[in-house]
Amino acid sequence: MPSKSRKKHLENEILRGFSKQEGMIVQKSQPLMSLWRSQLTLEEFKIMDVYLSRINSHEPDKRTVIFEKGELEEILKVKYIREDELEQRLKHLGTPVRIDDTTAKNKRFAMVSLFDESFADQDPDTGLWMVTMTASQSAMKYFFNVDQLGYLRYKLQSVVKINSRYSYILFIYLENHRKYRKTRCDWIESLDNLKTILRCDKNYYKQYKKFNDKVLRRIHQELTEKTELRYSYEPIKKGRSVVAIHFILDPVSTEIVDVKEAQPEQEQLESDNEDKPEVRELWMTALDDLKLSKEQIEYIRSLLAAVRPALLPVNANFDNDHLDGRWFTYLDQKVKQMEIMDKKKAIKNKYAYLCKMVKQDGMAESTVKEDKSSTNDYDLDTIQKKLICNGHC
Repeated sequence: MPSKSRKKHLENEILRGFSKQEGMIVQKSQPLMSLWRSQLTLEEFKIMDVYLSRINSHEPDKRTVIFEKGELEEILKVKYIREDELEQRLKHLGTPVRIDDTTAKNKRFAMVSLFDESFADQDPDTGLWMVTMTASQSAMKYFFNVDQLGYLRYKLQSVVKINSRYSYILFIYLENHRKYRKTRCDWIESLDNLKTILRCDKNYYKQYKKFNDKVLRRIHQELTEKTELRYSYEPIKKGRSVVAIHFILDPVSTEIVDVKEAQPEQEQLESDNEDKPEVRELWMTALDDLKLSKEQIEYIRSLLAAVRPALLPVNANFDNDHLDGRWFTYLDQKVKQMEIMDKKKAIKNKYAYLCKMVKQDGMAESTVKEDKSSTNDYDLDTIQKKLICNGHC
């Protein structure tokens, strides 16, 4: 339990009345994006985001934040938090979670406790409970001085209003794909990978219509009503089956300005996120020697989304559900096969040759009947022509 002197020292870190909610910005490092794998609940994600919005990432010596219990109730949009519930929330935030190193070529992750001190303290004068949270030493590199790791910034106000874990995870996913706030961009995501990210049971949501009605449409409605995020999505079909989702992210006109930051160098870091280090997906590194454009890489992504799962090799270095790792192994093998063929007979256009190889592994037409009212039958070649980000995403 913190001493009176410690409380006085940390007085300026206490979040009172949540009055600055509209001006608070969450700065989250890229490795923390992998927490979608964890068992953290929506409420625990919100508590962590409020913590991240309170700290200054350039001041690691100030890693303790204090919240009054009444403020946590406002954050979680409940009238009362039982003591046992509060204890459970803090316990989960102090339990080791998996954090992936997204900057490493090889698969690498760490088991890290985010907070090493989380406790409730009742003020004898006011009767209010105060929750003290201190980042663990091992988690500090993911909370502070994260410039080299890459990071995402978004308004705390947006996530606090969200009521669904599905919506929260997709909000983070979508914003993390935004390269420039004032530019429209799009990309294609494998349907299976999207279900994995949202932690949707693949058997229960096997039919796209059910997944769309129960999950995607509800998420879209909530994010449209409660956040500034504006996006649309289209199903991509191979034969009669939906195999991927084409996301289109609209530009945002408002700037992100953090009211707590007074340092000029920190303001320069924002610059509309244009200076954010680019975090590349692992599978893209298999194409490095081909020196492809962003448009060409995105088209290959669309082809990969249609490859039959049985043809994606399993690598001992990756989990079977680690799609990025299986795509990397698949492309690495294809590139090596192409190099062997190139030595026998020179290949004039390696990009076109690789695309043809991947297309041949595309999913065969399915006999599964889909609801045509909820899908658009886009050919993958057509999607390449529809890409609208002009190389920005």
